[in-house]
Amino acid sequence: MKDDLDKYISRRKRTDKKFAKNFNSGCQEFKVGVSRTRPVTLDELEAKLLQSVERLDRGEGVDGVAVFRRLRKRIKEARGNS
Repeated sequence: MKDDLDKYISRRKRTDKKFAKNFNSGCQEFKVGVSRTRPVTLDELEAKLLQSVERLDRGEGVDGVAVFRRLRKRIKEARGNS
């Protein structure tokens, strides 16, 4: 799978100058964005987990059954099996 992606990116870089010009900076921006949202240290992870538990204690969680029901429906619709 990774080989296919690498081939696709290489082909796009050769055939699309705008894509080639912006690809590396776009990847870098994405990595920075991901690293800002992901806890890096154990203390940050613990703080995020505690925030989540506090939200759940306040009743701000989501109904897992309802979420999975919606996901199954969207998958069915995307596959054309509605």
